[in-house]
Amino acid sequence: LNWPALELGPKEGLALINGTQMMLGTGMVALERVTRLADWADALGAWSLEAWNGLKAAMHPSIHRIRNQAGAMIAAHNVASWLEGSERAAQPRTYVQDPYSFRCMPQVHGASRDIVESVRAVFEAEMNAVTDNPLVFPDEDLIVSGGNFHGQPLALAMDRLALAIHEWASISERRVFKMLSGQRGLPVFLASNPGLNSGYMIPQYTAASLVSYSKQLCTPSSADNADSSNG
Repeated sequence: LNWPALELGPKEGLALINGTQMMLGTGMVALERVTRLADWADALGAWSLEAWNGLKAAMHPSIHRIRNQAGAMIAAHNVASWLEGSERAAQPRTYVQDPYSFRCMPQVHGASRDIVESVRAVFEAEMNAVTDNPLVFPDEDLIVSGGNFHGQPLALAMDRLALAIHEWASISERRVFKMLSGQRGLPVFLASNPGLNSGYMIPQYTAASLVSYSKQLCTPSSADNADSSNG
């Protein structure tokens, strides 16, 4: 690349390796992906509601305005927007409510969205922070040792992010299960000849397996630590 060698100033080498930069970088990449995933969760939820012949009523803004949870209001708006203009979603229904995995999409998706935004606040604060040690305060003629290198704020944030992802996966798998159950005019396993053909039976197995695996992955890593550096 023919780049000139980077010449570090006093204490810059230590600052590069003795802070939370690696954790933060990894977390920011994950956060960007999860932010996109939040929108995909709402879109896929809307399409599943349409396929299930579900009710749009649970997305009505008045429901979510009186609870005043920001994430739920965004999720409900997104799902309703994806269903706008759908002839299937506009058809009259003889039933008054859907299973929780459809009806409570805004509440579940929204709670995960709220976690994403809380994690974003932690990461943005850390991006503008000094996290090495010791710290030099020239104006105060002070050099002091502290603990800003500790990754606990980021670790807890990333544990919450993993849980948010799991909740999207869990409720999505439940919707898949219901769509294959032979209700609402849909054939069992969405098969053309149920009993002879398996249809989408095996993909639901895969979804259930992935959700079980995600339960392991979202176990808080920050809870499993041990003392180091003499306590």
